[in-house]
Amino acid sequence: MEKSLSRAFIFSFIAVIALNFLFYIIGYSILGTLDIHFTRASSHPTYIVLWFTYPYTYFPWELVIDAMTRDPSIHIGLIIMDIGLIASLAVGSIVAAIFGGDFSNSLGGWLLTSLACIIAILVIIFVDPFNISWTCHYSGCEIGYTVILVIIKGLVNLLIFGGITLLTVLVVGSYGK
Repeated sequence: MEKSLSRAFIFSFIAVIALNFLFYIIGYSILGTLDIHFTRASSHPTYIVLWFTYPYTYFPWELVIDAMTRDPSIHIGLIIMDIGLIASLAVGSIVAAIFGGDFSNSLGGWLLTSLACIIAILVIIFVDPFNISWTCHYSGCEIGYTVILVIIKGLVNLLIFGGITLLTVLVVGSYGK
């Protein structure tokens, strides 16, 4: 199969959004709140877009700390979602590396995936202000603060998982020769 930027982008984007949605469904099902979230999504359809792009509203270390400090007997669904949010970005970056083939295509595919998710979050913030509280994670956030926070967190995720993409290209490329 031919390696290219478009393949790296398409497959990594699909991996990120599919895994996010899967881990959200599993986590909310375990918590028993899946019906609440679908009800919320019925009145605010843009909320579903957050399910696909949610890891870009966190710094990676926030998710790791959350997963490590939660009580497993009470919050197993949340722990699964925290791990899933990190795993979806890691898998998406590895997929970009595999389908990109070289450094520029792989990193470009991951860059496009990250930017598409960040832009999707920013669009839904402006379309439906209900999503501000879900993207900011603090009460009383204003739209300007939320936009800056999402951009910074998204770029941090882009850089950290972009490094994983480049390391994967290096490893896969050395075995491919």
